[in-house]
Amino acid sequence: MIRRLLTATLALLAAAVPASAAVTPFGEAVNAAIDRGLDWFRNSQAADGGWGEGTGLAVLCFLEKRSSADWNAGAVGYPGLTPDDQTRVRNGIKYCIDARPGFDVGENPNSYETGACLMAIARYLDSGGPDNVGAHLGASVALVNGVAALKRTQGNQGTNIGGWNYVNPGNSADLSTTQFSMAGLAAAATVRPDADDTLPISATAITNAKNADGGHRYQSSGGASTHTMTATGAWGYRLAGVPVSDPRMQSTLAWLRDRYTYAEGGIVQANNWPGYFYYLWAASKAFEVSEDDGSGAFLFSDAIGGQRDPAADGYPEESPRWYYDFAWQLIQNQRPDGGWCDPARQWGGGAQPYHCWSVVAAQGFAILVLQRSLGGVCIIDDDADGLCEQDDNCPDVPNPDQEDSDGDGVGDACDSCPDDDNPNQEDEDADGIGDACDPIVCVEDGAPDLCDGLDNDCDGTIDEGPDGGEPVAPGPCATGEPGVCARGERQCLNGEVVCVGDVVPSDEVCDGLDNNCNGQIDEGLRNACGQCADAIGERCDAIDEDCDGNIDEDAMCPPGEVCYEGDCRIPCQGNECNQVANQFCDQEVDLCRPLCDLADCPQNTECDEMTGVCRDLCADVDCPAGQLCWNGACAPDDCITTGCPEGSICNGVECLPDPCVSADCAPGEFCRGGQCIPSCADVSCPLYSNCVDGACIDDPCGGVSCPDGQACVDGACAGDPCADVECRDGQRCEDGFCIYDECRDIDCPPGQECVFEGGVPTCVYVGRPDDPVTPPDRADMGGDPVDMGAGDPDIGGGPVGFEPVIPVNPDGGVDGGTGEDADTVGCACDADGSSPSPLTLLLLPLLAVLRPRRR
Repeated sequence: MIRRLLTATLALLAAAVPASAAVTPFGEAVNAAIDRGLDWFRNSQAADGGWGEGTGLAVLCFLEKRSSADWNAGAVGYPGLTPDDQTRVRNGIKYCIDARPGFDVGENPNSYETGACLMAIARYLDSGGPDNVGAHLGASVALVNGVAALKRTQGNQGTNIGGWNYVNPGNSADLSTTQFSMAGLAAAATVRPDADDTLPISATAITNAKNADGGHRYQSSGGASTHTMTATGAWGYRLAGVPVSDPRMQSTLAWLRDRYTYAEGGIVQANNWPGYFYYLWAASKAFEVSEDDGSGAFLFSDAIGGQRDPAADGYPEESPRWYYDFAWQLIQNQRPDGGWCDPARQWGGGAQPYHCWSVVAAQGFAILVLQRSLGGVCIIDDDADGLCEQDDNCPDVPNPDQEDSDGDGVGDACDSCPDDDNPNQEDEDADGIGDACDPIVCVEDGAPDLCDGLDNDCDGTIDEGPDGGEPVAPGPCATGEPGVCARGERQCLNGEVVCVGDVVPSDEVCDGLDNNCNGQIDEGLRNACGQCADAIGERCDAIDEDCDGNIDEDAMCPPGEVCYEGDCRIPCQGNECNQVANQFCDQEVDLCRPLCDLADCPQNTECDEMTGVCRDLCADVDCPAGQLCWNGACAPDDCITTGCPEGSICNGVECLPDPCVSADCAPGEFCRGGQCIPSCADVSCPLYSNCVDGACIDDPCGGVSCPDGQACVDGACAGDPCADVECRDGQRCEDGFCIYDECRDIDCPPGQECVFEGGVPTCVYVGRPDDPVTPPDRADMGGDPVDMGAGDPDIGGGPVGFEPVIPVNPDGGVDGGTGEDADTVGCACDADGSSPSPLTLLLLPLLAVLRPRRR
C-alpha cells in the first residue's frame, strides 16, 4: 500500500551521495567505523543467538552493511555475508522468532521489539536468506504472524487512531512505538505486499501529536516538542505516504532546521532524554527520504545541517551536509572496542553523547546511521522489477540484472551512454544520446575541430579537422609493438588518436627481422653459426666454418694437395720439394711446408719467405718518449698496442686478469666482467627502446638513426662531436674523445658482434639490416600539427614533441638497432640527410651541450 501511495518524486538514499562510483577517504573512514561496530556485535552475541531487546537492530546492521567503501555500493544482504556472519544472522532471526513476542499466532507484540525484528526478518528474506533458521517457525510464517500482531494492535479510536503503544495503544499511543511498528510493517511489505496497507491512517496519530510550533511531542495528550519525536514524526509521515510538499511535513522539517544545533560536543537535542543515538537514527531516516526531488520551491532536508566544514577536517572531497555532521560525530565518539554507548552511563549517567537508554540499541542506531539504512523499507518500486527505488540504478525502467557497464551508477537500461561514464546524464541537444558519447554535439561555434568525437566547430560533422582537413597531423608513430609492426601512422578513429601499424604480423622468415612481431628474431631458423644461410662446408683455413667445434674436417683442397694447419699442402716427392720453390719437406707429415714454418721469429721481426730468416723491423726506428716501436712503427706504449697475454685483458693502459677466462656460458650468452650475459641477437624491441643484456629498456634514441655527421640526443639528431675523430684500433670515440673499446675483450657467440647499447657492450646479430633513414622536418608535415601526445604509451609515442617519419627503403632494408625495422627512426632533418631543416638549426645550440649518442 505504502509503495502505491508514495510519489515517484521521493528523494532516494542514493541521492545523499554522488551518483557515480566514488571511494573517498571519508567514505573509507565511515566503512572502517562500521566494521569496528560490527566487531562489537560479533563479540557480544549471547549463546542463545540474541542481543536482547535490540536483536532486530543488530541483525539489520549485518544485512545493511555496504559491500565496499564506495558511496554507491549496495547492501550485501544475506548472500554477501561471510559464512560466520550468516550463522550469526540466522541465530539472531531464530532468537527473534523464539524469544521475542508477536511471532506466534494470536500473541501480542511488543511494538519496539516486534517492529525491529520484523525489519530484520523482512530484510533477511528479501535478500535471499533461507526460510529455515532452526526456530520453531519458518521465517516467512513468523513474518506473517508479526504483521498480523502489529495490525491487530494498531489504534482505532480517539486521538490514537493509526498509532501504537507498547502492546495495546488504548488511549495512549506514542510516536516512538508507532515509528517501530510502522517501519516493521513497511519493511515486511517487500515480502508480503499487503503488510503496509494500514499505514496511511497512521498520519492521523502523528498529526495528533503535533504542536503548534511545527514540532512533535511524545503523545497526543500534551507536552513540549523534542528533537527525537519531531524526527520520528517526519519519518512516520513519509512511511504513511505524506509527500514532502504537504504542509504538515513542511512544518516538521522547518522545526528541525530551525533548531538544528551543532556544538563542540556534537549534535544537541532540545531535551535531555538519553536518546541521542535514537535521535540521530530517526533524523537520518527522515532526512534520507526528504531530499530535494525537484518538484518545486519547498523545504527539503538538503537545507538542514551542514555546519561542519569537511575541508577543515581533512576531507575536502566531501560537501557540508547533515550526513557529514552525523557521521563525523559518530566516528569521533566511537570507543576503542568498537562500541558507542558507555555501559556505565545508561539512562542519564553523564553528558551527551555517551549516555543512552540501551547499549545494544545505541550500537545499532549508530551503525545504521553510518550505513544510510532505511531499515529494510522499500520506499517505492515504480518499475516493478523487484528492486526498491533506493537500490535500483534504473528506478523508472525494469532492469532486475542492474547491469552497469561503465560503472557510473546509472544502469544500462536507462543510461544515455552505457559505455561511457556520465552519471549526470547530460544531453545538451536532447536527442537521447548523452553528451559523453554523442558524436554530434556542438561545442563552440568557430572552434577548431579536434579528434575527440565532438562537433567542436558546430558545422554538423565531427573530427574533420581545421578547415575541413585532417583532425590529426599525419605522420609516423610508434605502435608499441616490436619487430616490423613497430611503426605506424597517426590516425583519428572513433574520436581518438591512434597509431595504426604500417605492417601486420606475418610468418617468420630468416632475414634478421621479427616478422611475426613476437619480440624474437628468426627464432628457430638460423644455422649453427647464427646466420641465415644453408649449412656451410668447411674450407682449409684453420676456421670452424660450420660451428661444430671441429676445424677443417672434410675440407676440400685442389687435386693432389692435402689440408694441413689451415693451408693446402703438396706431398713430398722422395723427401724433396723441388717442384715448390722455398719450401722444405716435413718428413713427419710428408708434406711440403714454407721455410718460414721453421722460423720462430720474436715480436717486431718478420720472416723472409725466400730465406726463412727473421728480419728486425725496428732496427732503424727511433721512437719518441712514451712510445715504442711495434712491428716497424712507433705507437703508444700501452696494452692497446701490445695486447695482453693469454688469461688477461687490457683496460686501455695495462693488462689485468681476465675475469672471464674460466667462464662457461650457455648458448646465446657471452661473458662480461666475469658474468654470463644474455645477448640481444634474437631480441626485437618497440620503437624508443633498445635491447641491453637481452631485455628491452626505454631509450629515447632507441631506433633513432641519424645521417653521417650527426648523432642522436634525447630522440633528436644533432652534430656529432665524433664525426671527424679517428681513433686507433682498439679505441672508440665518445663525446669527441677516443677511449678504450671494451668490445675488444668481448667474445660473442657465433654470428654475433659486440656493439655499445645503453652504455655497455652487448652482443647483437651480425647480419642485422643497417640502413639509416631520417624523418622530414616537422614544418614539412603539413601546417601546425596537433599535439599527438607523442609520449603517450597508449598510442605508442616516443619522446614528447618528436614524431619520427620512417620511409620504407627502396631495397627493403631497415635500420636494425635491435635487429629489425623497429629501429628505423631518424631525426628532425631532411630525408636525404644533405642539410639540416629549419627546426634542426633552431635546436642545434641546445643539442650541442647535450650528451650525443653515436649510432
